[in-house]
Amino acid sequence: MITGVSIYAVDANSDNRTDDQIEEDGTEKGVKKVLNMMVFTITTTWAVLAYMWLYYVLMDKKVSNIEAYLTLAYFFVLLGMAFAADKYFEG
Repeated sequence: MITGVSIYAVDANSDNRTDDQIEEDGTEKGVKKVLNMMVFTITTTWAVLAYMWLYYVLMDKKVSNIEAYLTLAYFFVLLGMAFAADKYFEG
């Protein structure tokens, strides 16, 4: 969902890059380019896992304390992994 909205949000009318930036990116106006595939992969994987986790947690229509704490912990794991991928991995 988040990835889809992010892709949909940029079009030729809302793309405010200069002509030099467009030429440097090698894309047309309104086209998004993933600069760091590792961060994109981590974010996409965690998005799918989050929906699976949500389904599991809500199967009994009650969220236990441990499920809530695990959900919060997973968020920080995602942040750490995305930060590390952005800072330490190229491409």
